[in-house]
Amino acid sequence: MTTPATRHGTALHLWTEIADRYGSLDAFVTQVRREIDAPTMELPRLDTPQAEVTTPMNLG
Repeated sequence: MTTPATRHGTALHLWTEIADRYGSLDAFVTQVRREIDAPTMELPRLDTPQAEVTTPMNLG
């Protein structure tokens, strides 16, 4: 016997979520491409001096 089509984890459930949120598959794919192709924001680098890390090798 097959599993119900409305069960979480099925292709039909995925399609239902996409259709509910985006209205169409084309709109969903357009949004995915927009998010993938958008340049990422580069975070500023902190140029503060770092304290020396003490490890068992340089304790002596």
